[in-house]
Amino acid sequence: MKPRSASWNFKKYFLWMLFTTLVSGFSSSVNAQNSLDFLGQVGLNRIGVGTEFGARFAHQKHNFQIGVRLYEPDLVFEKNTLGTSLAYFYSFRTDRKMKLNLGLGTSFFFEKKGTNHLMLIDPKILLQPNWLISNKLTFQLSGGIGTTINRTTSELPINQKNFVYLNYEMAIAVYYRLWNSPRP
Repeated sequence: MKPRSASWNFKKYFLWMLFTTLVSGFSSSVNAQNSLDFLGQVGLNRIGVGTEFGARFAHQKHNFQIGVRLYEPDLVFEKNTLGTSLAYFYSFRTDRKMKLNLGLGTSFFFEKKGTNHLMLIDPKILLQPNWLISNKLTFQLSGGIGTTINRTTSELPINQKNFVYLNYEMAIAVYYRLWNSPRP
């Protein structure tokens, strides 16, 4: 039986951490006003034009976000590649119409190109003003800066490379409230 590669172990660890984070987030205090939102986002960064769909779980002033992201057209991948995005935001200003979020976000992508394996990670710091349009609908602008890390692994040592460069992101998103717990 062939042993599993290091990238498989990373994916397995990543999925386990993702599952643990989601379970602990959803099982947090039921006395707080929790909410679950669906999100759709379109943005631009140095990788390309990104479209993202996902969900946001809000617990008091803490927001946890998970989604899938697709870049098209892009400057890195040979084919359209789906990736996973994770983010955490803290709301500094909350009132009835607007809130301001500051947080950390990242995306993970994996692609196989022949004998080469590409892994792309783009951690960034994000600032997001949000405007409440109605009880169910929120409009958001997002700006961020961070790095992009491209790591190529291969059976041939000459093809193993790491590239790190500065990345920016500007995006527009719409959130739709799926569920909101009653106020205590």
